[in-house]
Amino acid sequence: MSKTRPIELAPYLVSSRWVDPSDPQVQALIDARGWRALADVDAARQAFEFVRDEVAHSWDVRSHRVTRTSAEALLHREGLCYSKAMLLTALLRALDVPAGLAYQRLLFGDTLAEGYCMHGLTTAFLQGRWVRMDARGNKPGVDAQFSLETERLAFPVRAELGESELGDNFSVPPASIVAALDAHDDLHALIQVLPDRQDTGPFFHGTKADLAPGDTLEPGFSSNYGQRKLANFVYLSATMDAAIWGAELALGEGRGRVYQVEPTGSFEDDPNLTDKKFPGNLTRPYRTRQPLRVVSEVADFQGHSPEAIQKMLNALAELKQQGVEAVNH
Repeated sequence: MSKTRPIELAPYLVSSRWVDPSDPQVQALIDARGWRALADVDAARQAFEFVRDEVAHSWDVRSHRVTRTSAEALLHREGLCYSKAMLLTALLRALDVPAGLAYQRLLFGDTLAEGYCMHGLTTAFLQGRWVRMDARGNKPGVDAQFSLETERLAFPVRAELGESELGDNFSVPPASIVAALDAHDDLHALIQVLPDRQDTGPFFHGTKADLAPGDTLEPGFSSNYGQRKLANFVYLSATMDAAIWGAELALGEGRGRVYQVEPTGSFEDDPNLTDKKFPGNLTRPYRTRQPLRVVSEVADFQGHSPEAIQKMLNALAELKQQGVEAVNH
């Protein structure tokens, strides 16, 4: 019997193309191993150790196969950290443990010249809090363990080398990982182009502010929208259309402007436009607590019709009357 869960945990229990707890393979494995009879923590530990130890890391074994989903990783018993994390997430959800995906931005090799890549983890809601675990598979120099007290991940982040935690808890894998996996059939080609951010952009920001290349947009100032409350985030989008709307709807004098921008730190899905409205963040809007650096102004863009803008303004006014506020925390 499913437990009663807070509504905010619902996205971390559902099935998707990438994470499928309803997959018959997943259900059969859980039944065969007897995990349903265990307490949540014990079942989660068993699932973690299965994915870590019995599903090979494809690059460690120099496979050419690309597994893109939890189902493929289980079927072929192999995957990169991305699909192994998806598989563990699927197993946990099938055990009625809310689970998601998290990522680190790590050096791909031993030197800065080799660049960075995203490394996939699994998150699990256990004993009333979120914990992270890393089922990529152990080898000499890598010793990831299941732990609710102190994280025992495969790779500690080395901030002095530009590595970072990508601070979001995804219910489905981010667009950049999906795109990379879908675009390659040979792991040895994929490994050369692993993404290093949730979305590789380019990114845009719409406003009425007159900015120059090199200027920064930072949180802590009055919002461009609504009641102009102090903004805890700066917003960006990987689609021009979202940025154009931002330029057209921003408060203030002057014409709307769209800038290509560069994030200087990690960013997360914009909850005002994602979550249940657009599962998987198909419209690709984001927010960040770190500055955005202006790259250039987009000189020519096609705005929306006056009728479309008025329709949007009417809809926003109706939401305001209903007391609906933008998420800003």
